[in-house]
Amino acid sequence: MISRTAFLEPDDPDFEEKFQQLEQRGALFRVNHRSWWAEELPSEAEYLEARANLARVHWNVDYIISHCCPSSIQDVLAGLHHGGLPGDRTVLTAPEMQAILAGLRSLDSVSGTRRYAQLMEKLSAGTGALVPGGAHMLIDLSSWYKTSLPPKIELIQGAIEQYRAIRFAYFSPKEESVRIVEPCYLVFHWSAWYLWGWCRSRRISACSNSTA
Repeated sequence: MISRTAFLEPDDPDFEEKFQQLEQRGALFRVNHRSWWAEELPSEAEYLEARANLARVHWNVDYIISHCCPSSIQDVLAGLHHGGLPGDRTVLTAPEMQAILAGLRSLDSVSGTRRYAQLMEKLSAGTGALVPGGAHMLIDLSSWYKTSLPPKIELIQGAIEQYRAIRFAYFSPKEESVRIVEPCYLVFHWSAWYLWGWCRSRRISACSNSTA
């Protein structure tokens, strides 16, 4: 009777017979120096180091990685093997990455911080440039208000994220007034930025030009 966790030796006279039996039963097994090496097993020193690391965090961990998967699988997961798995929607192609970077560069043009620049640097790691060689589209959303617009965009974004109302002077051909608005969206349409939100003053949903 062969164990379901058997380790076969290639030079065993009965290797072929045992191999076929295990295959037919769908058993889990390894072949020495082909699909398993004794050196894979952690040494006593490595066990001690692992226990010490766990004790240091009071054994409070999410998961433990004990072995690396085969390099062929690592390549597939990294998208290096034939461009990723067939139909794999998690691996970005070069044109897709360029489109993402183009969108981030456009947001960076009106950002008062480095949040988008830092994100682009992460996505571009290893490429050597924030603008890939094949890029052919650059979008600048700052228009004529390069200096004054980014602080406003950041202020409104912060208010939206923190669910805070904002107060500003409103100008129209009919009136000038002070509005208090609960912002919902920043909308870029054609060449202008608009703020969409709930106006507490008029108690309606309203859209206001925010570039001036």
